[in-house]
This record gives sequence, structure tokens and C-alpha cells, in this order.
Amino acid sequence: MSSLSTEDHSASRSLGHWIDHAQTRIREWIAPLDHVAALVPKCDHVLELGCGQGILIRKLAPRIPRITGVDYDARKCTMAREQLCRGLPGVTIEQADILTFLATIPDHSVDCVILADTLASNPVELQERILTESVRVLARPGTLLLKIMDTTPRAKFLFSRLVSELVYRVLRLSVSSHQRLFHQSSTWYGAQLTRLGLTVRVVSLHRALHNPFSHAVVLGT
Repeated sequence: MSSLSTEDHSASRSLGHWIDHAQTRIREWIAPLDHVAALVPKCDHVLELGCGQGILIRKLAPRIPRITGVDYDARKCTMAREQLCRGLPGVTIEQADILTFLATIPDHSVDCVILADTLASNPVELQERILTESVRVLARPGTLLLKIMDTTPRAKFLFSRLVSELVYRVLRLSVSSHQRLFHQSSTWYGAQLTRLGLTVRVVSLHRALHNPFSHAVVLGT
């Protein structure tokens, strides 16, 4: 019985790693993360909330001396640590709920906060709380970068959502496959950041890159 349980656990862990590696490859193919990384200003400390396996962190590490990644998925945190922390001493990966972690961060102590395709996993009320806390911890000056799937243009958004449903709900290539998503428009996010006192710029990556997915970046400074 004990041997069987160990084998089952090992098989489950192997399946989990396969799923996470598959999701990494799909995300790298779908999301223009090189272009997202290029919009992150040179600074001393970047905090990525919902860092997953650390794909974006890996792109930022050569020019950012200190990066903290936060994710609630223990398996993804393990993958990020294995791939990043050993060779990059400035990178720290923390397993935590976003709001719980933000509550431990002092005011105005982080140069740049990144939320890349993270906010939509939360209901609108929680998104507003996360944005408020993210602005609180921003240094003055500082940058808040939101990578989102914009809800406009409608055709590109519907295509993006269809692919997302296939990857996450049908193929279940994520621990969050059961979650409902709450996408908002770049206009909505811009209004939230303006309300919180930031100057806003929207970069429609899907237009600039002629991409079929509705990728956009909302920058608040």
C-alpha cells in the first residue's frame, strides 16, 4: 500500500511538471513577453505579482538587480526557483496570496510592480484592492505595469478568450483551470489608475505587432 501511494504521488508530480512545462511553452508562444519586458523601466527593484514559472522575470534579470516574484501556486514557485534563483542571486520567489504579500511591503518601497495576465483571475472588487495596494507600495517615482487581454477590439478579445478556454479549461494546463476570469478593458484599468493618482499610458501591443490576440499594456507612473 505504501509503495503504491508513493508511485501515485510520483506520477501526479510528474504530470504536474509536464502540465506546467506545457503551459510555459504555450504562454511563450502566445504572449509577446519580450515586448512587455522592454516596457519595464531600468530600476533597482521590480515586484512581479502572479509570476508563474518566472518567464518574464528571466527576461528582466539581466538588467534589473533585484526582482521579487510572487505566486500562490507552489508547483510554479518551485519551477521558478529551480530555473532562476540558483544562477541569479538578485531573484527571490515567494509563495503567497497577492494581497497577503502586499500587506507586508512598506509604502513607496518598490520601483516597479508588474501584473502580467494576473488581475483577470480575480473578481473586480479584488482587482481594485490589488491595484490600490500595488500603488501604495510604489516608490515615488515608480511604475505600475499591467499586461492584460483587452476587451477591445471585440473580435480579437473573443478569439483570445476562446484560446484561453481551450488551454485552461479544456486541456486544464493550469492549477487555475477551474477559475472564472473577469477581463476588463484597458479603458477601465486606465480609469482605475488615474483615480489612484497615476499618469496612464496604454500600449496596444496587438496593433503594433499585428497580433491576433488582444494583448495590451497599461502603464501607470
